[in-house]
Amino acid sequence: MERNRGSGIFGLLVGLSFVLGFPSAAKVQRFLGTPWLVVFSPGVLLALWVVLRYLTPRVLKRITARGALILAGLTVVFLMVLFALVYPLTHSGVLGPGSDRDEALNAATGELLHGRYPYHVLWKDGGGLPGHEAGKKWSPISPLPGALFFAVPFFLLGNACYQTFFWVMVFFITVRKYFKDGRLSLLSLWILLFLCPVCLHEVVTGGDLLANSLWIFVLTVFLVRCVSRREGGVGIRVLSAVLFGLGMSSRPSFLLIGPLVFSMLIQTAGWKSAVRTMTLAAMVSVAVTLPFYLYDPVRFSALGAIYDKLGRFESILPFAGVLVPGLGMLLAVVLSFQRMDKRGVILFRNCAVVLAWPIVWAVALSSISVGGLEFSKLGWYGLIFVPFGMTACLVPLFERATGRPSEASVCRRSPSDPAFPS
Repeated sequence: MERNRGSGIFGLLVGLSFVLGFPSAAKVQRFLGTPWLVVFSPGVLLALWVVLRYLTPRVLKRITARGALILAGLTVVFLMVLFALVYPLTHSGVLGPGSDRDEALNAATGELLHGRYPYHVLWKDGGGLPGHEAGKKWSPISPLPGALFFAVPFFLLGNACYQTFFWVMVFFITVRKYFKDGRLSLLSLWILLFLCPVCLHEVVTGGDLLANSLWIFVLTVFLVRCVSRREGGVGIRVLSAVLFGLGMSSRPSFLLIGPLVFSMLIQTAGWKSAVRTMTLAAMVSVAVTLPFYLYDPVRFSALGAIYDKLGRFESILPFAGVLVPGLGMLLAVVLSFQRMDKRGVILFRNCAVVLAWPIVWAVALSSISVGGLEFSKLGWYGLIFVPFGMTACLVPLFERATGRPSEASVCRRSPSDPAFPS
C-alpha cells in the first residue's frame, strides 16, 4: 500500500515537472543550448520535491492567511520591479531580442481604439505598418479580437503588457478561493512563477502568453463556479458566460476546451443551464470575432494562427494544419464523456491535455524537420496549458504534503449526485 502511494506521488511529480518544464525547455534550449535540457528536467523534478516535502509544511505552519495575502502582493511588486529593470534592456536588444508581441499588441489595440481595422497592421520587430503592402520581413498580427479587448484598459494605462500583473493577481485570488486556503494559493503562485522559467521570461519581455493562459483558466473556474453553484443570481452567471466567450475569442486553441467545459456544466448544473450558458458564450465569441473576419477575410490573419504554425510541416505530415487541430477537437469530445469530479481535477487535467495536443505535435514535427530535438521555436507556446495542468497535479500533491483531504472545489454539487438543478 505504501509502495503504491509512493509511486503515485512520484507519477504526479513527474507529470507536474513535465507541465512546468515543457514550455520552459524552449527558453533553456535557446539561451543555454540543448545539453542543458538534460540538467533542467531533473532539476525541476527535484525542486518540486523539495517544495512539497519541506517548504509546504513550513508555509502552512508559519504563515497566516493574512501573511499569505501580503506575500502574494509583494510577489507581484517584485514582478513589477523586475519588469521595470529588465524590460527596457530586452526591448532595446541589450539582453537578447526580447519579444515584439507587446509592440504588435499595442499597435493593434491603438488601431482599434482609433476606429481603424487592426488586422491591417503589419508587424516586425521594431515597428508597425498600418497598410496593406507586405514584404518578406513583415508579418500580420496574431491576437484574436478578444485579446485586443482585454488589452484596452492596460493600453490606456500606457502599455498593454501591464495586463500580466493584473492576471497574476486575479489568478492568486481565484486559486485562493478554489483551495479555500491562501497559503496553498501562494505556493501555487510561486511554483508557477519560479519553477516555470518561461513565465518570468514573459514578464520581462512584455509577452502576452502568460496573461492569455491565466485568463482562460480564471474564466473557466469563474464560469463553472457561478453556473453550478448559482452564485450571485442571474446577472453574475450571464457575466461569467460573456467573459468566458470573450476569452474563447482570444486564441483559436482555446476553442478546444469548449466540449470539456460544456460537459462539466451538464454534470453539475444540468442540460438546460449548460446549453443556455454555452450558447451565450458562443454567441459572444462569434459576435466579437465574426465582424472582423467579414470586414476583410483575406487580412484577418489571427484565425489561421494554428494552421500557419502547423502548416509549415505539411511536407512531413500531410494536412497537418487541419489534421492536428481537428484530431485535438475530437480528443476533447471523447474526453468530455468522462465523469467529472467536484474538485475539477479531471476537468483541469483534460483541458491541459487538449491544449497541449497541438503544441506537442508542433514540437515533434519541428524536431523531425531539423533532425534533432527542437523546443526553442514553438515549445514555449505550451505555457497555455500550464495553469490547468499545474492545478490538476497540485490538488492531490497538496493532499499528500499536508496529510489532510483537500477542500478544493469548483462546484457545490458533486457530478455523482443523482439529480441536478435544471
